[in-house]
Amino acid sequence: MKVLLLNAHSPQNAGDLALLEQSLAHLRAAFPHADLSYVINQPDPPQWLPADVPYILSIHEHKTNLIKDAPKPRRKWLMLGLAIWLVGISLIYRWTGIKLKPAKTSDWRELLEHYFEADVTAAIGGGYLYATKAFDLNYIWVWLGVALPVLMGKPLVMLPQSFGPVTGKINQLLLAWLVNRSVQAYAREERSQHYLYSIGVNQSVQVVPDVAFNCPTVEPAQAEHYLARWWQPAKRPALVVGITAMDFGIQHPGSGFSHGQRYEQALLDLIQHIGQCDDVHILLFAQCVGASEAEDDRVVARRLIAQLPATTPITFIDDRLQPAMLKQLYSQIDLLIATRLHSAIFALSTATPSFVIGYLHKSAGVMHMLGLADYQIPIESIDSSNIISAFEQTLAARGSIKTMMRSSIPALQSQLERLPKQIRAAVGDWLRGAK
Repeated sequence: MKVLLLNAHSPQNAGDLALLEQSLAHLRAAFPHADLSYVINQPDPPQWLPADVPYILSIHEHKTNLIKDAPKPRRKWLMLGLAIWLVGISLIYRWTGIKLKPAKTSDWRELLEHYFEADVTAAIGGGYLYATKAFDLNYIWVWLGVALPVLMGKPLVMLPQSFGPVTGKINQLLLAWLVNRSVQAYAREERSQHYLYSIGVNQSVQVVPDVAFNCPTVEPAQAEHYLARWWQPAKRPALVVGITAMDFGIQHPGSGFSHGQRYEQALLDLIQHIGQCDDVHILLFAQCVGASEAEDDRVVARRLIAQLPATTPITFIDDRLQPAMLKQLYSQIDLLIATRLHSAIFALSTATPSFVIGYLHKSAGVMHMLGLADYQIPIESIDSSNIISAFEQTLAARGSIKTMMRSSIPALQSQLERLPKQIRAAVGDWLRGAK
């Protein structure tokens, strides 16, 4: 059996890498004798990727490489023609079994062979099936990369992820069509489940936690040794606060987000507020360092550092760190202020109290699922006053949040341990029905 995992993004985003590692682990547990492979947008640096599973560049990347040298007026027509061609060869394969492939020298050939040869496909978790405008080409191409196996008549499992929001009736119909025709779809929070039902999904969507809640960690001594390279206080301060930041507006250019300056000013004011506390230190982490400059959290972090007084008790850790190291580092702090959702997932899974600056509805959905709905603010409404208030609220509730997470996280992790068996049963039922 050949199993193909779809839509991995980049190992330079620690959350994406955790999703990839854990998704492969779940698929390997579900199909222990299968040949696994995966499709990825940006594989650099390849040494960070799982060494024992082959990968192939995604449809999105092949499309980008195809049109990048074309004049701008032609690009939309090239993309339209390419989409029609992909849909056409998928349907021809479904109806006739004929595998229409480009010439042997084409980069497309190997990618399409992976799709044609796969017996089972799975869409990685995350939060990528959303559209910020009615005509959203990026959404269409993400959707197409996941929809091709369905068009080919192959089983598709949608691993735990956030769905929506999706602007535009056609975009909503496309998403509902895809979910309705999957073998099984998992939402990682109830908000996404309810959203799918509201746009016409009529099959059962199960709520299962983000697979990164089961991300492993390095040994504590290894994290302490690493941290000593950056920060060597005579003794541990009474309060150590972590922060992850991102440039949401640049990373999501079609979202209409125009509050980046207010968001960064709020973070600056929060850092200076924390710095006035006695016996405190702040650690600023780069959860994501690529694959593009727009996705690199170090850019916004350096802007913040440049505007702070030299006496601010803050250390900026700008290394590229793997999920297991980040998770252990987050476990050693007292509180995390997180914009990157997976930084909060890493921290909360080790019972480190966290407050989330949320974007899209995935952040609010995950925090609500954890019983922490009061500990998040939408990024659109963030300002200096409410972020400082949120910090003080989270600081005062540290003990109760830690107790709550120590009680609830093991149940979520246990639920994830049952996921491979569920996937195997759903695919088995589909294959028996297909025959």
